[in-house]
This record gives sequence, C-alpha cells and structure tokens, in this order.
Amino acid sequence: MMLTNRTTRAAMRAAPLILVAACSGAAPRAAEAPSTTTTPASAGAPKSTTAANTPPTTPAPPGSAQERVERIRSDLEQSLLAGPSMTDALGYRSAWQARIDLDLRASLVDGSFLRDSMLVWDSAGIVSRLRPSNGDLMWQSAPSSPVERILTAAIVPVGDREFGAILTDTRCFIVDAGNGHFQMRQDFKRLANTAAVLQPPYLVYGTRDGQVVWHDYIVGYDHRSGQLDGQVVSAPRLAGQRIVATSTGGSVSSFAATNARLAWERRLNGPITARAAANEEAVWVPCHDQYLWCLAARDGRTLWRYFSQSTLEASPVLLDDSLYLQLPGEGLVNFEPLPKDKLDGVVRWRSPDAPGGVIGLCRAGLLVWDPPSRTLTIVEEKSGSVVKKIPAPKVRSIQAIDPIDGDLMLLGDDGRVQRITPIAKRDPTKS
Repeated sequence: MMLTNRTTRAAMRAAPLILVAACSGAAPRAAEAPSTTTTPASAGAPKSTTAANTPPTTPAPPGSAQERVERIRSDLEQSLLAGPSMTDALGYRSAWQARIDLDLRASLVDGSFLRDSMLVWDSAGIVSRLRPSNGDLMWQSAPSSPVERILTAAIVPVGDREFGAILTDTRCFIVDAGNGHFQMRQDFKRLANTAAVLQPPYLVYGTRDGQVVWHDYIVGYDHRSGQLDGQVVSAPRLAGQRIVATSTGGSVSSFAATNARLAWERRLNGPITARAAANEEAVWVPCHDQYLWCLAARDGRTLWRYFSQSTLEASPVLLDDSLYLQLPGEGLVNFEPLPKDKLDGVVRWRSPDAPGGVIGLCRAGLLVWDPPSRTLTIVEEKSGSVVKKIPAPKVRSIQAIDPIDGDLMLLGDDGRVQRITPIAKRDPTKS
C-alpha cells in the first residue's frame, strides 16, 4: 500500500560533540580520585589490582596547568556518557558524542550499529540515522506511532539502492535511506513478536503463534514461514546458511535461510526463552529444563549438555573460541564450545562477581555489561578474575560494533549517543 510522504522532523537535530585531547589521553594525565571500583577475583583466579593500592594524591595548586586539566576532565565526566575515567580504564578514547532531541517524556530505546550505518529509535516512534564518522544527524523519520513497538530498524539493499526498514509488531515501514522520507507501509498478516534478522530480501522474525516468518520487504508481504510449538519470544539466529529458532514449547528448529525449508527440529524438555547461539558447527540452547544443550548444526543431534541448578533464561555468547553464559548460582561461566568426548561439557572458569552478558573483548579484557545495575565489568579472559567494575549510571545500553577490538556505542536515556574506540588492539599472543 503506497502512502504519501510524511514530513520528517527536520527541526530536530543531533548535536555532535567532538571531544578534546584531555578525554582521549593526549593531554597530561591529571591526578583524580578513581571513579571505578573493583571486586575480588573469582575463586582460584589471580587477584586483581585495586584502587586501594594507589597512593593518595595531592590536590593541584589553583590556577596551575594541572588544575586546569583536572577541571576539563571533571567537565567531561559530567557531559559525556563515558568520561575519561571510563575510557582510561578500558583503554579506549572518545570519538564523538551526539544528542538526539527527544519529545517530552520520550527516551531512547535501542539502536542498530554497523560500520556503515547507525540507527537509533526512541519511545515516541522516531528513528534517527547518524553518520558513523562523526555522529552528525543524517535524518529523522517518524513513520510509526508511539503505541507501536519498534523491534528492528535496518538499512536494507534493494538492487543497487538502499532503503531503511523499520519493523514494528504490526507492520514494516520502508523509508528512503538517504533522507528518511516515507515510501511504503507493509501490514503484517502474522504479527511480529521478536526483532528480525536480515537475510535479503527477507526480514525474518518470530510470532506469538510460534511461527518464524520470512517477510519480503521488496514486495511487502510474508513470503514463507515455519511453525514451532508455543511462542517464539527470542529473535531467530542467522548462522551461515541456516536460520535457527526456538520456542516456549521447547522446539529448536533449523531452516534454510534462503527458502525457509526445515532442515531439522528437536524437542527439548522445557520451554526456551533465551536466544540460541550458533555457528556452522553447532547450536547452543539454554533451556528451562536446567540444561545448556549443544546440538550439531547439521542434524540437531546432541553433542553435549551441561546441567545447572536453576532454570536457564540468559542467552549465551559465542566469542573467540569460548562460549559464555550467565548461570544462576554460578555467575559468568566460560565453556569450551566443542570439547571432544565430554558429554557433560567442559567448564574453563566461573566468575561469580561478573553479572550480566558478554558484549565484547578488548585489550583490557572481556567486557560484561549488566543493564539492571548499569555496571560494566572487565574480566580477565583466561582466568575469569574481575579486573575492574565500572559504574555507568548514565548509560542505558552498550553495544559493540565488532565483538573483538570493536568500537563501543553507548546510549543514554536523555538522547545522548557516544562512540568510543580502542587505542590499541589485543595482544595476538592472548588469542
């Protein structure tokens, strides 16, 4: 259905803030009280260095160069989502910060961050596209209403052109990728319940009726679908040429990504609410039956399973030949993804003092973000010891553009979006 173009909110502008050298570490390091805290290392792991070992510092003389640098850093701590204390602890520098003007009572909800496209959306149904290099506002579009829940926003290819696809629970809106002008509204026959994964020309999402839908965004209708028991409450996973989906009925299904043909299906012993991890070799599924299942990607047979003491609801992360999962009563657990002849799995380490989920790996260590407490924890990747905990009360979410040595994108409730980038890469000998 073709509709007339809607006027985008041109009056709303994002104000990028290019940061000064004091934040990137180029200026002389000022004496400051540490703003981060640390926790004891996990059992059996080396102890981390704590702020208590740092000798007290003498306040800088008023009017001195050191006092001016301290004042600048203090101002940056207030104005930036990730101030100098946070970026210094991570070994990162700030690239830019932008502010999205929000409607009264609106807040940023989520974002999609790739190297060549950055989209954020708020609770009022407004999607903003930012320039990756400097955070400049490219356009804003408000095709949906505040009562609709935006699940996915992505830049999608159509021939030699690009468009923006904004998927809500009831429909998909197509906008011009260059200026955000409204192009088309595509109503769903099967209402979306999860975020979608992009498999051109499809956006693949799950529904409350247990369907996995291949929505063709070029022609504007649901082209194919697969059926699972129960509801699909976590986004499908694209792994190579397969789409893997799970459901509250205990189903794990693998489909051909291009045509939705069912390759195999397994029924586990409890509901599945977490998003599975997958690659071309295996699928890892946490289940309410208290098992973490590892299934062969080719045929779904069980490779190993690990029994825990509680229902499993967190989603695993596969990163750099390790599988990470937050387990109740155990903390963050590092599994060997594909151990040989170990039907009950292999645990490399447990870190009980690192809440949240793994978002990336950098020179400082493994990055674990906990949204409820808004705490970023740096964990030593080989032992699981906690290196440092960084409170980030102004940050709503953190995403890595690339999981290893990638830039981090931070979202604040008040419309701030910040990009920080690593100063140095990881030591290859640690890989």
